[in-house]
Amino acid sequence: MKQAIVDDTVELLQRFLKGNYIRLKDLRSFTGKVTHIASLVILVRPFLAELYAALYSPEATKTGFIWTRQAKHTLVWLAALLAEADFRLERRFTLEAFQGTGTSVVMCLDASPWGLGGFLVEGDKIVAYFSSPIGVVEQQLLSINVADCACQQTVEALAVLAALRCWKHRWRGKPIVLRVKSDSISALVLTLNLKTRGKSAGIVARELALDVAASEYAPHVAEHIPGVENTLADALSRQFEPGFDYKLPVEFASVPESVLPLRGTDYFRTLQPPAAYRPIKGKESAAA
Repeated sequence: MKQAIVDDTVELLQRFLKGNYIRLKDLRSFTGKVTHIASLVILVRPFLAELYAALYSPEATKTGFIWTRQAKHTLVWLAALLAEADFRLERRFTLEAFQGTGTSVVMCLDASPWGLGGFLVEGDKIVAYFSSPIGVVEQQLLSINVADCACQQTVEALAVLAALRCWKHRWRGKPIVLRVKSDSISALVLTLNLKTRGKSAGIVARELALDVAASEYAPHVAEHIPGVENTLADALSRQFEPGFDYKLPVEFASVPESVLPLRGTDYFRTLQPPAAYRPIKGKESAAA
């Protein structure tokens, strides 16, 4: 990334945050620069949505400016990312992963409007699984309703985030090839490119971006599997569906269950100002 573009972007950021309003012309120029940065530094991508929403809002089109508070949340996060105070804007790609010679690690995931499910395969052996309900607090934070199929894209993305945070300690510092399997195309695109649509899924995308910024993990391969073939992860995700006759698949009879933490305000860190940011450390799972 050319330093001049970064410097110009930071200068505009500082000016915006000192004022009460932002001219539409300046916001358009700033959004273009950030979009250019995001084309190379993909972890910036999920933070663009609120900029475009402000840029094309009816109020901005009518008046020619927006109030700074409309975009302040995104602006302060972008300022923190570009300052690299608590983040490292880098991703490391190992030779083993590029050549496909590292240990094969596969996460098979699924989600339903009632819960998340997934299992982990190392080599040719299932080593862990999880089945997690969608809590009341995260429904409020993500503006979703349990049992509403409209939340499907968001919960599919959430399954990826939850699995990566749950099991990251198993491969940290090891030469692996990490594959994510899901029957959701949108979740797989989010996994590799941090691209998604919608406010709720955008929150999940920003969380993934923070973890990538901290070099905590970076999936190498995203693989789509038809829903009819994703039976094991599907069963795990539907454990909490009312009326569903849930039985733990026999494949997991001797496999330890990973217990996921409650997903509240501390879990969705980008909903808070970056000053409150703390990298999530340590093991996220425990054997039941």
